[in-house]
Amino acid sequence: NTRAQSKVGDSSIYFDGTGDYLSIPASSDFDVGTNFTAECWFRYGADDEGGIMGTQNTSGYSGWLLRITNTTDTLDFNNYGSSGGAEAQVTSAGLTWVVGQWYHLAAVKEGDDYELFRDGTSVATTTDSSSLSTGGAMFIGKDYNVDYNLCHMDEIRISDSARYTSSFTPSTTEFTADSNTKLLIHSNW
Repeated sequence: NTRAQSKVGDSSIYFDGTGDYLSIPASSDFDVGTNFTAECWFRYGADDEGGIMGTQNTSGYSGWLLRITNTTDTLDFNNYGSSGGAEAQVTSAGLTWVVGQWYHLAAVKEGDDYELFRDGTSVATTTDSSSLSTGGAMFIGKDYNVDYNLCHMDEIRISDSARYTSSFTPSTTEFTADSNTKLLIHSNW
């Protein structure tokens, strides 16, 4: 936790890109069903790539993953099946990422529709009938393959509802917990 950067409040969580991450043990709370939202404020730290958050197990099978791939300037959300292949994948195309800038990122599943938002604007959609997989512990700041992310994060929330189904203005105040909130992390100092 650092006061050097903040989006909401006076601090954020800093991930140094070389080993820092948060983990939460596997839980049925993350078996969110048909509707789902994973969101956070994310401060891009370097031309790097890695996991932002996800539940893949250590072999890369089962679970979901939200990540940045800098070689193609994409934001990806993948739903992985038990064989390791992406059953559903939604990938943005050619996004520009500015080092030191805060972005609100959201991956949303509503029924068979998957959508990625950056700063409240839809950047990619796809339709797939596969169920959302949960594979193991929740990782924040890295993916199962130990691709760490150099970034700051704030206001991390997982919900069992599709919070955004069209363009929106991201909140710049603390997220609040409601009956659909499965995980909420504030980075309050």
